[in-house]
Amino acid sequence: MAFLTNKGASSYSSSSSFSSTHQSYDVFLSFRDPSEVRKQKNEFGVALTKHEEIFKDEMDKVQNWRKALNKVGSFSGWHYKNGDTESNFIQTIVENIPRTILKCTPVFVGERLVGVKPRAKAVESLLSIELNEFRMVVIHGLPGIGKTTIAKAVYNKIANHFDRSSFLENVRETSKTKDGIIKLQVQLLKEISGDENLKIHSRSEGINLIKKGLRCKKVLLILDDVDTLERIKNLLGDCNWFALGSRVIITTTTNPQFLATLGKVCTTYEAKILEKHEALQLFKMHAFHGKKPDKDYSELTNQVIQYAQGLPIALIIIARDLCGRTKHEWESTLDKYNKIPNKDMQEVLKVSYDSLEEIEQDIFLDIACFFKGWTKDYVVDILNACDLYPDYGIPKLVNKCLIIVDQNGILLMHNLIQQMGREVVRRESPHILGKRSRLWHHQDALEVLIGNKGTDEIRGIMLHSPELVNAPLHPDVFKRMKNLKILLVDNINICEAIQYLPNGIRILYWPKYPFRLPSKYYPRELVGLSMPYSRIGLEKLCKQEFQLENMKHLNLSGNCPLLDYESPSGLLNQVIEIMGILPNGVCGSARSNELMDPHFTDYFPSDTEGTESEDGDISHFSNSRFLLVSGTEIPWFNHQSVIVLGWSQISKIGRLYCF
Repeated sequence: MAFLTNKGASSYSSSSSFSSTHQSYDVFLSFRDPSEVRKQKNEFGVALTKHEEIFKDEMDKVQNWRKALNKVGSFSGWHYKNGDTESNFIQTIVENIPRTILKCTPVFVGERLVGVKPRAKAVESLLSIELNEFRMVVIHGLPGIGKTTIAKAVYNKIANHFDRSSFLENVRETSKTKDGIIKLQVQLLKEISGDENLKIHSRSEGINLIKKGLRCKKVLLILDDVDTLERIKNLLGDCNWFALGSRVIITTTTNPQFLATLGKVCTTYEAKILEKHEALQLFKMHAFHGKKPDKDYSELTNQVIQYAQGLPIALIIIARDLCGRTKHEWESTLDKYNKIPNKDMQEVLKVSYDSLEEIEQDIFLDIACFFKGWTKDYVVDILNACDLYPDYGIPKLVNKCLIIVDQNGILLMHNLIQQMGREVVRRESPHILGKRSRLWHHQDALEVLIGNKGTDEIRGIMLHSPELVNAPLHPDVFKRMKNLKILLVDNINICEAIQYLPNGIRILYWPKYPFRLPSKYYPRELVGLSMPYSRIGLEKLCKQEFQLENMKHLNLSGNCPLLDYESPSGLLNQVIEIMGILPNGVCGSARSNELMDPHFTDYFPSDTEGTESEDGDISHFSNSRFLLVSGTEIPWFNHQSVIVLGWSQISKIGRLYCF
């Protein structure tokens, strides 16, 4: 732009009036630095000072000139400097104008966004675009948490710093077929070459062309929704032929460990859920279009925020669903969401689940329905007994961002991910509860059990009633549930003893069960038995024919009133039987020192007596790792010493907890 006399203001005004389909390019045909124009220094400053004297009655005109010069001087463009040849200068412009046209088309990010700027800024910082080296950033996190939105915001902000840029969406889904891979390759090649007529006929041809194109240009590439390194290789061939200065952003719901082979060039950014104030702002913007809501909706709004737990996609979908509805409709909709999630939200969250193998899906559904909040080790033992290979499957679920194992080894998941899993089970049989594989809601479980509607489709039941319920269960209520593996019951009263339990149960949890176990119940597959304060008949556990070779977790606390309290020897014999036989060496040191009062050691059987006694031999507990034997009231035990000794030294029983 060249400014003559008082044409500066009009020149700026005319250039700003172009339609959105036109682009203007600024050329400073001056030997002066553009900063002199922007700051009105040297000759520009002197000239404007004179103009202020001349137009002292029209100072607004001079001020407009100053503003126009300041704004135009801030434009990015080409500066023709002293010493440059005109031909070289023109050639630079000709080369860069088509490049700028190709690279500056923005992608649509979205409307009414909240919390995107600080997250995009964090990703920009990791990219360090000022460095002349190749870098890659992986944005990972839950489905619907805003990874793509963040990537789009970064793309629009920095694309003009690169020779070429390309944003490839839905890579995971599109690249499932050969045609889909070629489609993505064609899009990438067109955007980095500018050749709209480009065609390729095979994946390998596309890789060769991409290899040539990436090596000679500084490129910004976004690969949206990638789940494996294989998909990247199928598309690009490799990641080692990007030119210096190039940047790649990948979004994924998978743990970025799958890109670990790329080394130091790859850094990660975990997209976090929204803070409460951000979630509230986002929801209000979409539910009330930014208007202040009535006080009547305040409590309902808080319920939505609690339900969504900071997941942006959930907040937006729910807000759009509730927008314009009455308070009564809000209440009804939220009640429905607590039982059946929104269909659109379900499909978004279910993508990661659909990519799992069948065994991994079973592990996920068991955790979602029953084991959220349980220790990983306990759940691994249960799932191993179900032939689900959890040591392989649980890390896969963690990698898919479907579950979390916290620092204490507890299995956790986002509430909406849990609800997604439970909705998968509900859709197995929407109307017939007894044909679902898992029952976790106490009302559903009660309906099936009281109505004796069980089938062999059911593999797990959790009946945790919030209030004590009288449940008139038929003694053979479990007889048709041949495949039942998980039975968790609490806070119900029954008036008749259960006469049948499937022998294939792996975990049985039923505190305060008021009757003895069925006489024909032989749970050889049982891994966990937790029936504290029950009357199950402990003497049966001490019989040789009651094999518990798979038992690893036993909680019978509070059951010892059923034992013989008439003599210390009778009581201790029972405790010894539950503990199992002590190995050579450990028993002797325990007798003489820490384990109990010395005058009581006579009640410990000798090593020989222990191995020869049929009634005392509990070798079928040999795999047990955790035994809870509380309520024993044995004054002779030094409980603290037992814990300090750590029964992990005992091969037949890992630990004994007495309290």
